[in-house]
Amino acid sequence: MSLAVLPKNKVMNNRILMVLVLASLFTTAANAQNYQSAVGLRLSNGAPVLQTGLSMKHFFSEKSAVEGLINLSEPFGFGLLYEIHQQLPVEGLRMFGGGGGQLAFRKNTTYAGFSGIAGLDYCFKEVPINISLDWKPELNINPKTRFEAAAFGFTLRYAFR
Repeated sequence: MSLAVLPKNKVMNNRILMVLVLASLFTTAANAQNYQSAVGLRLSNGAPVLQTGLSMKHFFSEKSAVEGLINLSEPFGFGLLYEIHQQLPVEGLRMFGGGGGQLAFRKNTTYAGFSGIAGLDYCFKEVPINISLDWKPELNINPKTRFEAAAFGFTLRYAFR
């Protein structure tokens, strides 16, 4: 065996070990949170700019997730929320909080603002269904500054484990 082959094998072994460690970490995080990603429908009252629409949530770790919202009613819009999740004593139940921004369009008007979010998230153990209840207050800064506190929602999603 030549000496030039040893460093290459050692580098290859280190890379394989690194991939296995990372895969193990991601698998552990996915198992701890019951699901990795989820897609579904969010129903909300008519007060906020972003109301009823599509919801997509993806976890980057056991506690941090990003949720994307696409409004299906007038005005057309989308939002992005960063969320921190905390496991509660009931298996599959977590509380979460976070915030982000939103942008919406109606005819010649553009709406822009910020959203907070707080709620409960539950994923069923036996079926790939995730539900959440939340409060998502909005501070809209365009076309005029307006705070909307009465923004409550219920989300039903298909969970990918």
